[in-house]
Amino acid sequence: MTNMKNSNFYKKTAQALGTPVFIYWEKRLETNISRIKQAAEHHLANRELGIYIPYFTNSNPYLFSIVRKHGCGIAIQSTEEWHQLNAHNLADKLIASPTVLPQEELKFLLEKGVRVNLSSIDEVEWQINNFPEKNIFIRLDISVDSSQRTGIKPWEITGLRKILKKNNKALAGVHIYVGTLSTFEKIVKYTDIVLALVSREFPEIEMVNLGGGFYYNYEKTFNQHFDWDAYFAMLAKKIGTYNLSPNMKFEIEPGRDVFADVGELVLSIHHVVWNERGTICQIFTDGSYVYMPSATVRERKHQLLFLDSQFKESSDRSISGWLNGSTTLSSDFLLPVIIEVPLDVKSGHFVIVKDIGAYGATQHLEFLNRRPAAEALITDNKVQIINERGAMTDKIRSVPQKPIFIK
Repeated sequence: MTNMKNSNFYKKTAQALGTPVFIYWEKRLETNISRIKQAAEHHLANRELGIYIPYFTNSNPYLFSIVRKHGCGIAIQSTEEWHQLNAHNLADKLIASPTVLPQEELKFLLEKGVRVNLSSIDEVEWQINNFPEKNIFIRLDISVDSSQRTGIKPWEITGLRKILKKNNKALAGVHIYVGTLSTFEKIVKYTDIVLALVSREFPEIEMVNLGGGFYYNYEKTFNQHFDWDAYFAMLAKKIGTYNLSPNMKFEIEPGRDVFADVGELVLSIHHVVWNERGTICQIFTDGSYVYMPSATVRERKHQLLFLDSQFKESSDRSISGWLNGSTTLSSDFLLPVIIEVPLDVKSGHFVIVKDIGAYGATQHLEFLNRRPAAEALITDNKVQIINERGAMTDKIRSVPQKPIFIK
């Protein structure tokens, strides 16, 4: 159940900005960051841990200013992301964990002082030749059958060592990626593999980045978050097992677990159509799957709140229904599953999609020409606009009014 204070924020935001509108809660973001830090401090003692939140998880600079305020860095994967963050003075603590980059982008990031986890042998050689003063950090593909599309493969390590020796360079650090929404068991497995490899091949390196992929359980109403206490207890034990240097630093890149429950999407219900027996309804909203495409594609079962016209929550869930988008696309369902809805749901009511702070607004699709939704931040008991609603012509914002010909 939502409390009266939250209901007032929903009401205030929806009335001021209209719907659809994304709402983010600063306190939740701060709590999620603190949860990770406290667990790490408890189990890793004095060993240094860097927390870098992937920018593409949410991509709103106002939210990432909170991330920076709490001492976390930001992981980027393109020059566009650097420019967006730099425009808001947030490019001071970045790492890049990209796929194989075009040389001009790699050059740009290195010139800006961004540490890049190189994804191929060719990139390693290019950096040595063009930026010999820079330390070498690599991304490893330690997946089953080395099936990730990017990253240096285990059988390439011998060649890598020869290149480093030839150029009198040492490997400074490694980075891995486990995979999105990975289970705890899979994360333990990959941690074992990379630490064994490091202790065997590169015991002198200064940094191990264990990447992201930490799961968040969308279907639960409580205890949705990744078990950071168990994770860092496991990591501390593995560090001891492999007798790793006390000077070796670790990094992680949690995105989904940090942002998921920070954001919610508020939608207006404008029409309800019942079947002949009155047992299943089609609920039509002013939303669309274009506002939350991965949730639809991945068939995530987000928790929902139904509010009446006065923003009071209904706890009744006695009827089944479908949550529809507002476009002509026949498959435009916000959630591609039957949901439980209140018996008295009607036009003028509201529905809130919870846990949409990660991979929500940032994934807005221009397909179907719906303009981007507004975004608001609840901070210090105030509603702050952090992204205005897109203009009606947003889709054609870069289309010239008159033809431009290349000479």
